[in-house]
Amino acid sequence: MNTEHRFDMLIVVTPADCERVLQLYPRLVDKFNNGNLCFIGAPRVGELVRDSAIADRADWIDETCIPVTRH
Repeated sequence: MNTEHRFDMLIVVTPADCERVLQLYPRLVDKFNNGNLCFIGAPRVGELVRDSAIADRADWIDETCIPVTRH
């Protein structure tokens, strides 16, 4: 693989949806060789990701830490 083209995949998700589909993400991680997964969501999403089978290939960003700009 050409590491020059590596990137992470951002996934914006609610805690309920994360719980519902988290068991599918190991398969996604196996097929996605370009980088890691980065979940954006509430603190509960961070807990779910940290306790999941993909914790070594995933990270989490608290949605309240992302600045919102209005034009």
